[in-house]
Amino acid sequence: MFLSAFVGSSFASAKMKDSPNKNYYVKLAQNAPYYDRPNGKKQGIIKKEFKGKDSEGNEQYMTNSVKVIQYTSEKWVKVQFSNKKSGKSKQIKFIKSDNIRANFYSLDYVIIAPQTGVNLRASNTVKSKILTTIPMGALVEVYYKSNCVESPIKDKWVHVQYIKNNKKYIGYVYEGLVKY
Repeated sequence: MFLSAFVGSSFASAKMKDSPNKNYYVKLAQNAPYYDRPNGKKQGIIKKEFKGKDSEGNEQYMTNSVKVIQYTSEKWVKVQFSNKKSGKSKQIKFIKSDNIRANFYSLDYVIIAPQTGVNLRASNTVKSKILTTIPMGALVEVYYKSNCVESPIKDKWVHVQYIKNNKKYIGYVYEGLVKY
C-alpha cells in the first residue's frame, strides 16, 4: 500500500537533475592566483584554506570553495568567490583549471577536462560503443574505478553516471581525460 501511494504521486515522476557543466562548487587544489581574463593580469590569490569558526565558535582552518561559472577552455575556468580580505563579496574572475578539484577527501565526482568533451563508453575499452559525449566542464558522479587490459592508453577507466535531458547514462570514461 505504501509503495502504490508513491507510484501515482509526483515523486515517482520526478524529473532527474542534469549533471552540471556550470554553476557548481569545487575545492581548490592549492592557493590559486586569479586574473581579470584568461592570460590576463594577475589580480590576487584565492586561498585554499581560511580561518573560520565552527558551530561551537572555535577557530579552525576551513577548506575554501569556488563556484564554477564556466570552463572557457581546457586551461581556464571562470569562477565566483568571496574575498573577505579585500572587502569585496562575490567576485567573478578567471583561474587556471589546474587549481581546482572536484573532491577533497573522497572520489565522488570527476570534471570532464578536454575542450572537445569525452566519449562515455558502454564498457571500459576504446572499442566499446559510445553512449554519448559529455561536454567539457561537466561534473559527473563516479560509480567506481576499474582497470582494463584492453585499453591502449593507460588501462585506467572511471565508471560514471551522466544525466542529460532527464536521461541517465552509465558508462566509462578514460581516467586521463578527467580531473578529480
